[in-house]
Amino acid sequence: MLWKSSDGGLTWSAVGGNPGWCHARALAIAPNFPASHELLVGDDWGGVYRSTNGGTSWLRVHESRFSWAAAYSPAFAQDQTMFVGQLTGFIWRSNDRGQNWQNVTAGLSEQGNYHTGVNIRSGAHDNVVGGVYPGLRNVISRNGTLGIHIEGAGSDQNQIIGNYLGTTMDGMTPLGNGSEAIGIRGGARGNRVGGPSASQRNIISGNRLTGLLISGQGTAANVIQGNYVGLATDGIRALGNDGTGIVVDEGPNPTRLEGQRLLNAISSVPTVAMGSACGSTSRTTSSLGTSSAPTPVVRWHGGTITRASY
Repeated sequence: MLWKSSDGGLTWSAVGGNPGWCHARALAIAPNFPASHELLVGDDWGGVYRSTNGGTSWLRVHESRFSWAAAYSPAFAQDQTMFVGQLTGFIWRSNDRGQNWQNVTAGLSEQGNYHTGVNIRSGAHDNVVGGVYPGLRNVISRNGTLGIHIEGAGSDQNQIIGNYLGTTMDGMTPLGNGSEAIGIRGGARGNRVGGPSASQRNIISGNRLTGLLISGQGTAANVIQGNYVGLATDGIRALGNDGTGIVVDEGPNPTRLEGQRLLNAISSVPTVAMGSACGSTSRTTSSLGTSSAPTPVVRWHGGTITRASY
């Protein structure tokens, strides 16, 4: 919802409705607004919306996710030019009031993929992402949505080992993916993230939403073991994910969490949040990070954890 004040902020009223955006992040007002009544809004998921009647109605003009910056040319009345910037580092320009867009990102550094970094789906199985030697490590960061996505029935027995997800190459500085670092969903089974040895450890830190999300009916027998979640590669420095460290949601059964070292230090909400249908859990080998203001480190509801060590 967009709000407007006509008295210097003393009172506010809603303008128009919600055309489909989820989190409006950017608002730009055309330089010739008194005549054109034109506005531009950037959203996390819906894209970019333009209004030519002061916000009463909206038209989506670009489908770029995570559009966190929007601007009009100072000479908009003459050149019809507007700009949009994405969290992923992409810059887009339109010279015709949003009808067509051109990617003008060339020359900027740290550009990520527009969507997912690595997508394993539709029955792809027995793949290995990373390895136990530094030369096999992947740095999977700054992507528009997920770093790695494993999805669907038959997408089984894949391994994610030894990677940095959401950090720079040294594992010490955040360079987060736009949503989750890793998502395992939709019936994927028997996948492994990490392992018992330090060489198999993934660094899952600095991401914009959850570090690791496991969700969906039929998503079962996945193992999350020995990773650093919300920590740098030294295991000391806090590089919290903006959301919960690990989420087990919507009925995965069972899921095994073991030997994680976890710290999320962003906002003042409970460190560990457990739903009412947690199943049987055993908690051993505590290595939970501490913070005066941690986000939830592990959250699950509707699923079963067969072993949780954190």
